Amino acid sequence: MAWTTTKLTCHEIDLFEGQFEVPGGMAYNSYAVVGQKVCVMDSVDANFVQAWLGNIEAALGGKAPDFLVVQHMEMDHSAEKS
Repeated sequence: MAWTTTKLTCHEIDLFEGQFEVPGGMAYNSYAVVGQKVCVMDSVDANFVQAWLGNIEAALGGKAPDFLVVQHMEMDHSAEKS
């Protein structure tokens, strides 16, 4: 079994949750656990769906995920579920 991660950074957001300053931008991390099945942990904000899908495809070598685990329902973790 192996795992991999993808990361996207948004420099247009200046406040996390509308209240915490993020001078370096906001990072969206997604993780994949790869074994007999492929599990992706979390997705990203809706503004980054296409980049995220490209990163997942590259990280998995084109292999399709079998599962998507959403840690919690805030939109920065769960916007893309297709």
